[in-house]
Amino acid sequence: MYSYVHNPNALIDPLGLDQCTSKLSDDSLVVRGGESTPQNLVANQAKDNIVNNNRGYISANAGNGLSLDDLAVSPKPFPNGQVSVTTVGDIRSIGMDVIPDPTVVNPKHASIIPRTNPISTKEAETLSGLFI
Repeated sequence: MYSYVHNPNALIDPLGLDQCTSKLSDDSLVVRGGESTPQNLVANQAKDNIVNNNRGYISANAGNGLSLDDLAVSPKPFPNGQVSVTTVGDIRSIGMDVIPDPTVVNPKHASIIPRTNPISTKEAETLSGLFI
């Protein structure tokens, strides 16, 4: 079975040979609009499953060298005026990853990749605990 990739404009590096800026550093900030409660994380993954053919990612903003202010207003300020933040390294420390996943309207969009799809309650609680 064949399917289209979720972002054909993104760099694809199946052998992991690219060591340049396509990967997020561990100290890069990860910002989400609103509270990152376990319930919100589960709901966001469920929405991604519907929109992106059961991909199962969780939306965020991230970028190497970008500040909280840079990430909280991309492409426009979050509608509720509240953000939650952690780092790529913290997310990787629990066995998940964060990848750049730019869109046409949001070049700072990133995706958190949970270990399971759907994300388990325990995973959602652990991930939620990383955000402040």
